[in-house]
Amino acid sequence: MVDDVAFQQDGKIIASGSIHDPATGHPEFALARYNPDGSLDTSFDGDGKLTTDFNDGSQEQARAIAVQADGKVTAVGRTYTASTTYDFAAARYNPDGSLDTSFGADGKLATDFNGRDDFATDLAVDQDGKMVAVGQVFAPAVVCSDFGLARYNQDGSLDTSFGADGRITTDFGCGDAASTLGVQSDGKIVAAGLADGGIGSDFALARYSGEGVFTPACAIGEILPPVNDVGSATDDGMSAYKYGSRGVIPARFRAKCDDDPVDTQAEADAHPMTLTLTRLGATTAQDIVVESTETGSANTGNLFRFDDAVDQYVYNVGVKGLAKGTYRITISEANGGGSHDEWFSIK
Repeated sequence: MVDDVAFQQDGKIIASGSIHDPATGHPEFALARYNPDGSLDTSFDGDGKLTTDFNDGSQEQARAIAVQADGKVTAVGRTYTASTTYDFAAARYNPDGSLDTSFGADGKLATDFNGRDDFATDLAVDQDGKMVAVGQVFAPAVVCSDFGLARYNQDGSLDTSFGADGRITTDFGCGDAASTLGVQSDGKIVAAGLADGGIGSDFALARYSGEGVFTPACAIGEILPPVNDVGSATDDGMSAYKYGSRGVIPARFRAKCDDDPVDTQAEADAHPMTLTLTRLGATTAQDIVVESTETGSANTGNLFRFDDAVDQYVYNVGVKGLAKGTYRITISEANGGGSHDEWFSIK
């Protein structure tokens, strides 16, 4: 069974998954590499195919693969260990398909989290060549699972600068499982999967700093009422402003991150916000973005800043020059997360 594919720079295709060993009946890591025309690449382990056994009689499955810049291939998944639990499993191969013995023990490794079952489902290689694996790990004392991440140095050792010992878990509830991840250009890691929503499961995402610190999303408070409304409210309660006015509309709002109000400049710097001003058209396709700016870097002379005297983000929307119509102000975290919309009109 194939679980993942990756593409090399030369156009060759690598597939990973598992096959059952006819001698034992147990599944093993299995990889195959194909030329661009679909034929097996015989420069890869002699016939284009290979299997990897971690423990005699154990059950293994490669769930995801990644091709490094140097052409080496890393596969992650699960292995059934002597302790009779599943662990994260990883194997790294040279471009010719041989195991890279500079990685782990003879090119292979297994990682346990809590002495319970752990399943790696995806991996990514960051800018430093370190590998991050993500998956589902079961808690030690209850029948519940969490997001689990592990980061490895290039030699396969756990990177102890990540979390407490190279491994971290994140709990949303009971029955959480990460299925994929990505590494941002700034080194932050985003893991996605599912979380127990009480009735069924929900989408779940978590973002971590490069050190493995969980970065909570912020809840954006409602934009506070403008202080210089020069018109009357429309029937739907939307603020109305006079066309051609020289005034400004101060969009003021507060935020909470992990239930902690942003009330210092340092916290505001750690949670930059983006304000997007959009003039609405008859259809979504006709909407026009008038401005999009980040805290402290307004590009039209309007000030977007954090006022720590009143614990508010403040942006002054200049009314002069705005065409008549309906506008939406969207406040969102610059790095992703919570958002909030408010509307006003120019009459």
